[in-house]
Amino acid sequence: ELFNIESDYALWSYNHPLRVLAKWVYTVFLAVLRGSFLAWRLACKGLERLWPKYRAPVVNKWYPEFMIGRSNLWKPEEIDHFVWDVVRSYHWERQLHDYFPVGLNPKRREYAEQIRLEMGIPLEDWFVCLHARESGFHKGKERETAKYRNASIQNYIEGIQVITDAGGWVVRLGDDSMTPLSPLERVIDYPHTPFKSELMDIYLLSECRFYVGKDSGPLDVARLFQKRELLTNMTEWSMAFPMRRGDLGILKHIFCRSRNRFLSLKEILDEPLFECQTLYGLGDDYIMVENTPEEIRDVIREALSKPKEYEYSELQEAFNVARRFQIRQALDYGLFPPRVVIEKYRYASRTDSVGGAIGQKYLEENWEEDSLTRYLPLIASSV
Repeated sequence: ELFNIESDYALWSYNHPLRVLAKWVYTVFLAVLRGSFLAWRLACKGLERLWPKYRAPVVNKWYPEFMIGRSNLWKPEEIDHFVWDVVRSYHWERQLHDYFPVGLNPKRREYAEQIRLEMGIPLEDWFVCLHARESGFHKGKERETAKYRNASIQNYIEGIQVITDAGGWVVRLGDDSMTPLSPLERVIDYPHTPFKSELMDIYLLSECRFYVGKDSGPLDVARLFQKRELLTNMTEWSMAFPMRRGDLGILKHIFCRSRNRFLSLKEILDEPLFECQTLYGLGDDYIMVENTPEEIRDVIREALSKPKEYEYSELQEAFNVARRFQIRQALDYGLFPPRVVIEKYRYASRTDSVGGAIGQKYLEENWEEDSLTRYLPLIASSV
């Protein structure tokens, strides 16, 4: 359905024959690729049974790690080393913040609006898209550290109530493996309805007032439509930091095993960047603990009370400065895990250019000392 999005920057229009052909060619290509991968996995398992000492290489993904034009997107093709002057020449702040037209084809949009009305959301009402990641989409077969990216939908109930009390609707996104929500007024548990479709996935994200979730699949689509974002239970703050001015986020709490206590936000920003976040696997010394229902409620309330763009507090600016410094340290002093130059440029594009902030109340309660410290005996016994 992403192929049907229209923009002045699109290579072909919605119904262009080459666009239709490209969709089918890409679909067949992925089907063949996945079939080949599954056949290879079965062959490897057969070899392991016949030859116990044989160990097939570990491959976690069946799709190819490539992107057409990827190199030129992040850096000039002729550059084979990392330098900040090249990063600045791309003017990422302007690129990430300037609006560009993107939307559904009018006929597809009209059809989606009819389904929206059947769902019960009037066209004149506003709604928020909410996504709390679970393991069901991966059928529980994800690496252990990836599970830290999950969150309990029950912790969002108080935040949902804040939105509906303000006159909005909440559309919970996901797939039918998600934990069902109890019936709530003005709340659509969309994955468990007959209205679930690829078209409605795209339409809902394109029409919501803002997106509540974390660094998982739907976030990229919300960003494509340049929606205001409210990131909760953040497990990394380099590539997935709130994108634009007025976007907000709150981090998961981090418990340090060696120190036997939770780390404050100031301390987290002094830790090795790729050890205490999940992008390349959380370090063994750390445990992540979900945001409380009160924290999620408060940051949603803060987002609703603030205009799309506003002046940040000194504490919010202090976090952003420290975050930029932490990422620069990783890029400049060999603390960056991948040695691929293009990955450094990709990270650098999100260092100084993003404009979001951490929620003010969350900062006040966790800057010098983590707020969960008072619950340490209870939490430590459970983890």
